[in-house]
Amino acid sequence: AHDRPTALDQPSAPDRPTALGGSPARGGVSGLAGKVLPSDLARHAYLAGDRVDPGQATDLLLAAARDARGRMAGEEQLGHLRRAHELSAAGDPRTHAIVALELGKELHHIGEADEARRLFEQAAAIAADLDDAELPARVALTLRSHYGRDKALDQLRQAHARLVGGSAPDDRLALDLVVRLAQLARQGGDDDALAFSLWAHHDIIWGPGTAAERVALTGELVTLARRTSDPELEHFARALRWVAMIEQGDPRYLDHFHDYAAKGRRTEQPHFVMTAAIDASIIAALTGRFAEAESLLSEIRLDSHHDHMVFMLQHHRWAMSWLQGRVEEQEEVLAELRDTNHPCAGLLEALTAFQSGDVEIALHRLAEGEPHDRMSQPLWLRLQAEAAAATQDPETCATARAALSPHRGQWAVALLGWDISGPYDLWLGLVDAAEGRWDAAVDNLTAAHRSADRMQARPWSVLTRAHLAETLLTRALPGDVEAAEALLDGVRRDAAELGMPHVLESVRPAPLRDAPRQRLLATGQDDALGRLGSSWSPRPRSPQQWAAEASGSGPNDTSAGPAVSEFRREGTTWSLAFAGLAVHMPDAKGLRDLRTLLSRPGEDVPAVRLLDPEGGELVVAARRMGGDDVLDEEAKTRYRHRLTQLDEEIDRAVELGDDGRAALLDRERAALLEELRSAAGLGGRTRRLGDEAERARKTVTARIRDVLRKLDHAHPALAAHLRASVSTGSTCRYQPGEEITWRL
Repeated sequence: AHDRPTALDQPSAPDRPTALGGSPARGGVSGLAGKVLPSDLARHAYLAGDRVDPGQATDLLLAAARDARGRMAGEEQLGHLRRAHELSAAGDPRTHAIVALELGKELHHIGEADEARRLFEQAAAIAADLDDAELPARVALTLRSHYGRDKALDQLRQAHARLVGGSAPDDRLALDLVVRLAQLARQGGDDDALAFSLWAHHDIIWGPGTAAERVALTGELVTLARRTSDPELEHFARALRWVAMIEQGDPRYLDHFHDYAAKGRRTEQPHFVMTAAIDASIIAALTGRFAEAESLLSEIRLDSHHDHMVFMLQHHRWAMSWLQGRVEEQEEVLAELRDTNHPCAGLLEALTAFQSGDVEIALHRLAEGEPHDRMSQPLWLRLQAEAAAATQDPETCATARAALSPHRGQWAVALLGWDISGPYDLWLGLVDAAEGRWDAAVDNLTAAHRSADRMQARPWSVLTRAHLAETLLTRALPGDVEAAEALLDGVRRDAAELGMPHVLESVRPAPLRDAPRQRLLATGQDDALGRLGSSWSPRPRSPQQWAAEASGSGPNDTSAGPAVSEFRREGTTWSLAFAGLAVHMPDAKGLRDLRTLLSRPGEDVPAVRLLDPEGGELVVAARRMGGDDVLDEEAKTRYRHRLTQLDEEIDRAVELGDDGRAALLDRERAALLEELRSAAGLGGRTRRLGDEAERARKTVTARIRDVLRKLDHAHPALAAHLRASVSTGSTCRYQPGEEITWRL
């Protein structure tokens, strides 16, 4: 189901018998035979019966099958393979097993599952009886490719025991096998076995983060193909090489693609020409030439032997429609995909739902969990980012950031290149913006649009620049508005040229937010917002807010807002109402801190009390005292200096949105305190080191600041009020300018 035409056979089922792999047929071919069509040679060899060596006849039939595949003559190819399987039964058992795998693979492609399974079982039985440790590995890897690791687990374990020895975790069995196969093939000069192992290796490791390794593997395959004069091997290896280069964010992919496509077209082999045309359509869409991409697709003609590729062509149409904002066309494609074996139609449905605004459907799909297929994983990562951006839920944002962060600077490429979902930095930037990490969002979105420009991926550049402009307008630091206006000018121009009119309707800033508008008014730049239009959509809402909107009491329904102010916790959700606007937010410690302050207007509340309100007066008093005077003054000075450094660096990392560094520093701080507490124990009593009052000040301040950043999205008027009336420090205070009655 995962085959893309540029790797129609090799990545999904790399078993390639000797003649099929480009090596000379057994016994050689006469000069006259070289002028005869492969199909004629195969037919004569088959009809000659026992007058031709079965091994040589088998090789000729396999060569004819390969030729038929190149001409896209599927039925003819299958006929040659059936005859090769029949004749090889009288010859070498190893060859018979490999031909059974090859025939089983083709039958599996066209949906003849029962017969394919019988052939795979036949090959496994032969491999079990032979004194050949490599053949069971080939059988096991082929089964894994077609049925998944779990269904091939027994064969993988047995093959591993015979070829590698020792034990290994289940998720390492296949990789150990291909590494050992490649090693033996290089030592023995077996090009066929080497091609098999390299393709299998490529298939096994496919997924985010392995592009560099796959570039190396495909490079070795190209070298091998040229050495063995195997144009088919070279064609498909070069195709997957530029795919991996896109994933790396390497702009040289375009030169490699043009060389590959030109050479494929020059061969005039229908199979090569077709795959080059499909890939040209993918590249045309990536670079924004949508009309050309559609035209190339309209020229593709598949025979019944290639029906398994139809839904991947539909996937490509879905991807183009998504870039152009054509939701109706996306839904039409989805309707056709639901009855196919497409590996991730549910992910496409969720992404379409996010684009159309139907968040409930999208979140329902997200709740179903991550797909097992690594080739779909980039789409899953993209979906997580979309969910974080739409809901602003802290847990969803944290999960998405953790999953996306290892892939900074790379591109999301799924399904062997059928799907290109833009730079990962774009999706990271959206997660940052969802949590109000404006500086980090600007950095990631800037990196994303620069990468898109280098890659000549104009649609993705348009999208990333639009999101970047949105973020700059929301952050509203000096110079941000001018930078955003310049970006939006280019976005309008390019979106009109490319046919992406939806961009400024679906990816837009919300200039009427109170806090950003106040900053712009102060600098005399508010008129810039008006020039952007009055139809800007609000920022995405949390899951609770979506539910509230559906019931008619959401944040956009100002008439439904309560007359009194509210700051009330209801289980894991907070109901917040102020200035006629009601919203809901998930529970957070900063909200609890603010509620305590709102309940005591005009009073100073110690930060240590907010840090642990359950602790009572003794805990508050102890924390305000500082550390015990146990260690010498020089040691305490050093400890305090380092702890202060760590606190400051943690605060700085949080402000910059660098969660990874903040977590690393926090772990160092915790480890230092724990070590020192143990060292300072006296009479079995653990002594405190470090100033608890100072820690409380920093922690509570950070918690309140984090909530206010989230309120900038959900309720800007409330955020502005709290910023103006709440002070934080060793003691915290809520001092409103006028009396406000809160329902707490």
